[in-house]
Amino acid sequence: MKEDRGMMKWESYRSLVDQASALSAMLYEKNKVPKPLLAKEKAEEINEILCTYSGEDVTVTYWEDGYIKHIDGQIDVIDAVYKFLKVGFKRISFRELTGLERLTLRG
Repeated sequence: MKEDRGMMKWESYRSLVDQASALSAMLYEKNKVPKPLLAKEKAEEINEILCTYSGEDVTVTYWEDGYIKHIDGQIDVIDAVYKFLKVGFKRISFRELTGLERLTLRG
């Protein structure tokens, strides 16, 4: 009579899942980019927008954990003391900012 191996027959599939998550983590690390340096003109442009901001929609570009990310929306908080801004639920340090532009309405 043939003996059933039970859960042992699924062990090889578990290693495939572990391998996939390890490969995903390796790919995440490999695709990271260093924090870009901000040109003086770009920093002045960001500062001008922050100083004259009056509730319009903006696109915020920022660097986080090796990736350049974008978020659109209205700035809820500009904190000059602690040097961050808040868009929705996202708090972004001024040091992480790589771009800021006002969205123009099309139509």
